[in-house]
Amino acid sequence: MNRRTRMETAIKSIPFEQIEHSSSQAIRDVLNNPSFYRQLPQRTLDCDPQLLTFMVRHPEVMVNIWEMVGITNITAKRTGQRTFFADDGAGTKCNCELVYSDNGTHIYYGTGNYEGMLMPRAIKGRVVCVLRSQSLPSQTGHSGYSVDSNMDVFLKVDNLGADLLTRTLGPLVGKVTEHNFEESSKFVGQFSEFCAHNPHAARNLAEQLSVSDESIRQQFISIASRIGNQGRERSSIASGLVVDDLSSDSPEQASSEGLKDSLGHIRLATLPDLMAAPETTSQTQLPDAALTADSKDLELHSPNWTAFRDSETASRSNLLGSDATLATDSRKGGITPRRTGISLRR
Repeated sequence: MNRRTRMETAIKSIPFEQIEHSSSQAIRDVLNNPSFYRQLPQRTLDCDPQLLTFMVRHPEVMVNIWEMVGITNITAKRTGQRTFFADDGAGTKCNCELVYSDNGTHIYYGTGNYEGMLMPRAIKGRVVCVLRSQSLPSQTGHSGYSVDSNMDVFLKVDNLGADLLTRTLGPLVGKVTEHNFEESSKFVGQFSEFCAHNPHAARNLAEQLSVSDESIRQQFISIASRIGNQGRERSSIASGLVVDDLSSDSPEQASSEGLKDSLGHIRLATLPDLMAAPETTSQTQLPDAALTADSKDLELHSPNWTAFRDSETASRSNLLGSDATLATDSRKGGITPRRTGISLRR
């Protein structure tokens, strides 16, 4: 399937009729003529589906965990029920809103700016990220599920000169985007396994999270506890014994040591990392599929499409429920992670 067909298919799959009018118009404006488009390769995870949905709806929790174990310099702060502000520490700042979310499709719309070494002046842009996932029962792995996920990313730069440069840098932007999607997916799968094997440590970690709403913490604790209980049940069935506690360490020790051991090899990167000196760019390699730039990434004009009918938005009252459908108004080479961007700190 060529790039244009992939983009048309991605656009047609967006449920515009379930998104409020102002949000759908903002999304269409980005999709109509994006400066950059990338469909990221499908990832298959051994992961609890409800944990994945929770992390997608509450990315600030995932970033907070990264901060606690020293994985990243990125910061994220919730600013509303479905909005958050993020700063990657390398010049990019973005206000993001979850405009639609059900168990299989999640759509974020963001507005932000970049000011740093790659551009002579600050640039502004808008982004639409469409994440799709499907979970199937599995007889192997810690979670009992196999989750397939993929993401479509549309970026529109509002500065004319910067827009042309972004189109030129498209393959490089694609490398970083694909790399970070793979690493973030890997993190969710590994954290799911951590909850299954270290339920007390996961609960202790949840108690230390910096969250704006206590209900978010309690939902996280509930999910982690359920994963731990199911993990004990599977171990009991496999061994024929009753397993009371799979963690031999204290909650505090497991939280600080076990989690670092489990997740310490996660590497995130920013576009400025590509500008690192050649002799320093071999420590962290991109996925093989990302190393070859797709020449079609420079074909950045999407065709017109038939407007979708807007309808009344889904209920806003069930944000924290795993089965809820959300829709809201948008108004309300290799890479070496560096200290100046997103880095690994021990």
